[in-house]
This record gives sequence, C-alpha cells and structure tokens, in this order.
Amino acid sequence: MLQHMLKVAAWLLAAMAAMTHGDASGAEALLRRAAAQPTASGQFRQNLAMVLGLQGKMSEAEQILRRELPPDQAERNLSWLRARGGIGAA
Repeated sequence: MLQHMLKVAAWLLAAMAAMTHGDASGAEALLRRAAAQPTASGQFRQNLAMVLGLQGKMSEAEQILRRELPPDQAERNLSWLRARGGIGAA
C-alpha cells in the first residue's frame, strides 16, 4: 500500500514538473492516472481540473471543481482560470 501511495505521489510531482516545463498535455495524462487511483485525494482531482482549465478545457475543469469543492471555493478557482489568457467558460 505504501509503495502504491508513493507511486501516485511521484505521478503528481512529475505532473507539476511537466507543467513547469510547459508540457500541459503530459501533466494532464499523469494527473488523470493519479486521480483515478483509489488512494488519490481530492487534491489530485483539483490539480487535474486546474491543468484542464489552463488548457482551455473549462467544461471538464468546472465539473471536477464543482464536484470536489464547496461552491464558493469552486467559483474562486474558476474565476482564476478564466482570468488566465482570456480563457472563457466553454
């Protein structure tokens, strides 16, 4: 179990590194894999939503954020995403 949790955490770190280097699609793939694991916390899904939103995939990002967060917090995150690069609510 611990080994599996460490693997999932490694995917999260790799995804964040990918985003830092401008590889949003690579980060998305890693976060999807991590978020699908039974041991994944809501933070994994929230990070996936943010990566999706930064790629302009606002509809999916919004679904995840509204499912994972209280309404006011989800709205703050969505507002932040919309303010980046003129991304609209698709």
